[in-house]
Amino acid sequence: MLYHLSFFKRNKGKYDAPIFIDSTDCEIEYDAISNSQSNFKTGVEKITASIGDFVLVKEFISGKFIYFGVIQSKEKQEFGACQIFSLLDFDFVATRISGKSFENHFKTLVINNLINDETKDIPHLVIYVRTNTEHLYQPSNPPTVTNLMKYYFNAFKKYNIVWRFVEIDTEGNLITELIRIESHLKIKDNISDFSEWDVNVRTANTDNENKLLIVNKKTTSSESPLILATYFLTKNNELTIDSNHQNIERPTATKVYIYDTEQEDRPTFENVAKSELSGNAYSHEITFDVRRDSSVLKEKDIFLGLLVRLTIDGQQFDSVLSYFKREESFIELKFGNIRSRLTEYIDD
Repeated sequence: MLYHLSFFKRNKGKYDAPIFIDSTDCEIEYDAISNSQSNFKTGVEKITASIGDFVLVKEFISGKFIYFGVIQSKEKQEFGACQIFSLLDFDFVATRISGKSFENHFKTLVINNLINDETKDIPHLVIYVRTNTEHLYQPSNPPTVTNLMKYYFNAFKKYNIVWRFVEIDTEGNLITELIRIESHLKIKDNISDFSEWDVNVRTANTDNENKLLIVNKKTTSSESPLILATYFLTKNNELTIDSNHQNIERPTATKVYIYDTEQEDRPTFENVAKSELSGNAYSHEITFDVRRDSSVLKEKDIFLGLLVRLTIDGQQFDSVLSYFKREESFIELKFGNIRSRLTEYIDD
């Protein structure tokens, strides 16, 4: 299969010369929680685009979109690129915040820290908000220095929100969108289109807190704190206020949240619990391959954030697609946000 590579200047405008390469000369990765690099062997001695510019990859005959990335490296006849969120690999000041739309909050952060920063050289970036998701972020010692790209990774893990490329319009603007993915599928392991299954399950609550005390900020006594609510996380990753629930791992590990009853736009106790105990939400990693010509799971229906109920050996896993990679005849899929190669978990 032949791919058509177009190159665009970071500060707007298109380079004249596209490149045509075989799909086997590309190693393209789509990753929701890691800044993985895709690599391209061009066969061209020198490409006109520079590091920081953009590459748009489409199928030559059909024109189907394949990949959009920011060029990260150039060496001889090869170059590497990362996904759109690699533009955010820098620090900003994070504070405590809650609200009705993480998408609008994140858009504001990108506008203030990237688009409006003349030194970042990308004023033509456009972000459309497609959904609105209630959110809560409570760093332990605000304000705190946080990497904006990792802040986005947290949004995917907590809310299944993706920031993705849409198109470069006729005026040369870089159009993107923020959307919470809610599409669901059901997949079973007894279909021949799927192969190379690998399931790794991490016992729920093994290394994380599963009891949350929500304590009034006005508390003045450590012996008698003003407890507003108590929540537990079950082995099935469900919230409960029933301390006698049979699926609570014992002994429990306690986490404390200080709640300001006088702050504006106060989150509900339940939303606080969902946020503070969400580190246990996905405790498995499942990988398998699907044939690219499959009629059961079509290639057009594969995208980051896709929610899937997987049935494997009669056991069900509710999971999310966090990574995929196209090969010549199949697509490698990875589900769940506990990744074996992920060595650092972000505090949220």
